[in-house]
Amino acid sequence: MKVTSRRDAFARGLYGQIFNHVVELLNGRLARTVTTSMITIFDHYGFEGLDDNNFEQLTVNYFAEKMHQFVNTQVIEVEQALYRSEKLDWAKYTSAYEKGPLDLVERILTIIEEESAPKEGATKPTDESVFESIFSKLYRNPHFSSRPGTTNFQIEHTSGKVLSHIYLQTKHTN
Repeated sequence: MKVTSRRDAFARGLYGQIFNHVVELLNGRLARTVTTSMITIFDHYGFEGLDDNNFEQLTVNYFAEKMHQFVNTQVIEVEQALYRSEKLDWAKYTSAYEKGPLDLVERILTIIEEESAPKEGATKPTDESVFESIFSKLYRNPHFSSRPGTTNFQIEHTSGKVLSHIYLQTKHTN
């Protein structure tokens, strides 16, 4: 298990370095390009529910939701306010975005961070102990549900229920 975790951590680290390098290259090229017009397309369907939704997928879903929130607040709402101020004829767009699931994921990430931080004289946290903390703090949240006896939980979102689980070994080998 340790070898597999280390291999996976190495692969994620290598991927991260390559990704950062590619982003730097693209930013350098784009900074020199002068664009007079631009079209941006943002296509988002909410949380992605895969067969195996681990910690990494939870963070991917979190990022996608934050982007969705940003687009809704910074682009669509601002544009609609401009249309209103200019008295243009337009159909109001109402987003399916829900703040509740995003707040829930932020709370889960905070609990994972709090519970997995090294503490003087404390035993190393396990998946089960971290999940117990998550469950005890969030079981009343309407967007949260869990399966008894597992470290699995579901987040109910506009696009449906997404089942996730926690493996601390994956998170902390990086």
